[in-house]
Amino acid sequence: MKCFKKKAAALILIITALALAVPYYEVNQVYASSHINDASKMDAYDYTSSPELAEKLTQVFEGNIGLHKNGINNSQTKAPLGCSKLTGSNKFYIKNKSTGSVTFGWQCYIYANAVYNTLYNEWAGNGSSLKHSSVVIRGGKTFSYKQFVSAGVRVGAYVRTTANKDGSYNRSKAHSFIILGYNEEYVTYVDGNSNGRGLVRVNKVSWKELNDGQTTGIGRRICHVIQPTEKYFNSLYGVKNAASGSSTEAKKTATTTTAAVKEAAVKTETVASTAADPEKIKVKFSRTLSYSKNKKVISGNDVLYLQTSLKYLGYNVSTNAKYDSATANAVKKFQKDKKLTADGVTGSKTFKAIENAVKAKKNSANTKAVKITKQSSDVKTSVGSKVEFSVKASGSKLTYKWYYKKSGSSSWNYWKGHDSATTSATANDTWNNMQVYCVVTDGNGNTAKSEAVTVKIA
Repeated sequence: MKCFKKKAAALILIITALALAVPYYEVNQVYASSHINDASKMDAYDYTSSPELAEKLTQVFEGNIGLHKNGINNSQTKAPLGCSKLTGSNKFYIKNKSTGSVTFGWQCYIYANAVYNTLYNEWAGNGSSLKHSSVVIRGGKTFSYKQFVSAGVRVGAYVRTTANKDGSYNRSKAHSFIILGYNEEYVTYVDGNSNGRGLVRVNKVSWKELNDGQTTGIGRRICHVIQPTEKYFNSLYGVKNAASGSSTEAKKTATTTTAAVKEAAVKTETVASTAADPEKIKVKFSRTLSYSKNKKVISGNDVLYLQTSLKYLGYNVSTNAKYDSATANAVKKFQKDKKLTADGVTGSKTFKAIENAVKAKKNSANTKAVKITKQSSDVKTSVGSKVEFSVKASGSKLTYKWYYKKSGSSSWNYWKGHDSATTSATANDTWNNMQVYCVVTDGNGNTAKSEAVTVKIA
């Protein structure tokens, strides 16, 4: 009996040690807002000028990427990336949007394709079944910033490594991940199952760390990097939303590219801040939040909501879901502005005041948001005649972008050089049944889309 008790006690100690060794991922959730607000620091983060792509990437960070647990017909698994709900031995099913086929497992390519499918409606896999995508990098020993810029690697690019020395596809000894952004120093990417437990998370590493963990450090090479063609990407998200290193910029040096990103930082930050809507992650007040230097830092969704709200209101705070000293200081400033007790502690009174401030700002923004007040009209013309399109809109600091779709095409294209409220061009014989519309954006990043008009050639 004593022997049994000793063995049982030893077993309990082993189990406890293992349990402590296994990280608890729930507190390490990754949220879209913190990465979207990093936009100005990443060359491939130009998606902030596209509300559609920013919305899709927010969907990705929220874990809404088409994964189904234990059967394609079961309800979809949704949880923020990095959450323990996306961890474990459960197989996840994913339906390929382009072919309709179902694949399942807990391998890395399941997660990478879930993201790629969400963004571009295609299945990258081993490079097959790609109607609108192509390989932009094939082979190589290591990843580098210059290589990415030259290839025009953009947001959502699908990367596959291989153990084969010739760089050919290897099904088992390989890894897949999705690029979210990069600059001269860092690469940010979505990683799935790199630890063998199915965790979907976001990593931000140096180029050396990327190669130590994915290529040279573990005896692997680059198999390929796949992304949508420029035409297809533009049809989904607009021509000016490509990565700074896109093919149109490939001839520029890395220094020029970085300078261009920095020059656009102010505009990017303004647009990015509008993507982090506190109402989308709103939680109810359930506990008092405070910071103490000698105590464990409080973390959770309520902290994230608080930080996102403060940032939305213009306070300088990170959205890391941790109630750190910087967050406490931001709360103090808010409390002081609202004539509350400035102690940096978020109780029910401060929480309610922040909620009300967010509502007030949103209501104000909605009343001032851009709005189309006069639409353009259908046009009847002849080849060689000058055609004019015009819209009127209300709002401040308005910018205009016109798009067109020719007869028989399913893709909308940005009309380069047509960036004013009234624009004109000379009709040619390809214009018959061409459609045109305008997107108007205000200084806060709010957009309004005009009705599409049709051109008829007599």
